[in-house]
Amino acid sequence: MAFTGILKHDGQEYTEDSMNDISNELIVSAFKKDPYRILIVANKFQTGFDEPLLHTMYVDKSLNGVTAVQTLSRVNRIHKNKNDTLILDFVNKTETIQNAFQDYYDSTYLTEGTDPHKLYSLWDKLIDFRIFDQEDVNKFVEYYKTNKPQSKLHYVLAPVVKDFKELSKEEQVEFKKTLRRYQSIYSFLSQLIPFEDVNLEKLFIFNKFLNKNYLLLITLYLLIF
Repeated sequence: MAFTGILKHDGQEYTEDSMNDISNELIVSAFKKDPYRILIVANKFQTGFDEPLLHTMYVDKSLNGVTAVQTLSRVNRIHKNKNDTLILDFVNKTETIQNAFQDYYDSTYLTEGTDPHKLYSLWDKLIDFRIFDQEDVNKFVEYYKTNKPQSKLHYVLAPVVKDFKELSKEEQVEFKKTLRRYQSIYSFLSQLIPFEDVNLEKLFIFNKFLNKNYLLLITLYLLIF
């Protein structure tokens, strides 16, 4: 538990030292150890807590403006094998958090991110670019799940990359934007609700590999040459 000063409850005084079996200066380092993987915070570590292992945050107090950005951004640090994050907010309205982040991002998708049906709309939009179809996705995931060699995966994605390169720059930007929106929404919802449609998971796997290993490299190539 992390808080500053002394708290009084039912006539009893509490401090960090009295409530933790570790010294105050070791709270941050103890968070990395097995017995201490949950950290309860009251107005502390909202800034300057640069801990890549932090994955999930539960919010039960009002946040707005720069305080919201500073607090929620604690979970965005990169770490090996950390592929996503999760924030469950029990207090704040979507509009409040969206407005807080609006100054830092050109667009946000917090509202649509709570709608599972949006995934199917984005799925259709990706297919409409006509650079891959469901058969490509199924074949890739089959190879991926059965640990086929990288050459097999490249074999499936090579035609997709080729068709992507033939899109106009505007279409390439729109495709990547749509792909990222799908990944973001699916990643969030999959931690909250079960999906009966396995094709949603397949597309997530396909998109993840495609974006990480191919589209990024193509974008860098186009910028350089």
